[in-house]
Amino acid sequence: LSISALNSYLYCPLAFYFEYVLRVPRLLSESAAYGTAAHVALHRLFYQMTQSKPRHFGAQQAFIGFFTEELEKLRYQLSPEAIDRLRERGAYRLGQYYQQKLGTWNRRVVLEYTIRQVEVDGVPLTGTIDKLEFLKQQEVRIVDYKTGKHRKEKMRRPTEKNPEGGSYWRQLSFYKVLYDAFDTQGHRCHS
Repeated sequence: LSISALNSYLYCPLAFYFEYVLRVPRLLSESAAYGTAAHVALHRLFYQMTQSKPRHFGAQQAFIGFFTEELEKLRYQLSPEAIDRLRERGAYRLGQYYQQKLGTWNRRVVLEYTIRQVEVDGVPLTGTIDKLEFLKQQEVRIVDYKTGKHRKEKMRRPTEKNPEGGSYWRQLSFYKVLYDAFDTQGHRCHS
C-alpha cells in the first residue's frame, strides 16, 4: 500500500480501481505538469549540491533551467499555450522560492528515499520520500514537495467530521509510520 493508492481510494474507490487495479492511463493536467517539473527541478538542485565538494547550491538560473527542461519533456501532453504559461509561472515562483530559501536549506539530506517491504500491523507498505533532512541528535525531517496553494484543511488532523484527516497530514503521517518501521539506525522523525 502506498500513500498515493490510499489517497486515491479515499477520494474515489472507483478511480482507485481504474488507476491501480486496471492501470488505465490518465491525462496529465497543467497542475500536475507544473508539480512534476518543480519536483524534478528541486531534486536536481539538491542532487547537484550533494555531489559538490563544498556542498554549495547551484545558481538560480540553473534551478529554473531544470524546471524548463522538464517542461519540455512534457510538451507532448499539453498545449503550447499551457507550456508557455507554466514556464513563465515557474520562472517567477521558483526564482522567488530560491531567493527566499537559499540560506536556510539543510545540506545534510538524502533524496528520493524509497522504502519497500515494510509491514505494519500486517499491512505491507511502500513509498518514496522526496527528501530526508538529517537534523541534530538522531532526528530526521521528512520533506514532501508541494506546489499547490497552501490550505489549512490539508494539514488538519482527523476529526469526527473528517476521520481521514487532511491529505497533507495523512501523507506525512503515512511517511512517518513507514520511516519509523524501516529505520534501523535509531533516528526519530521530527514532527
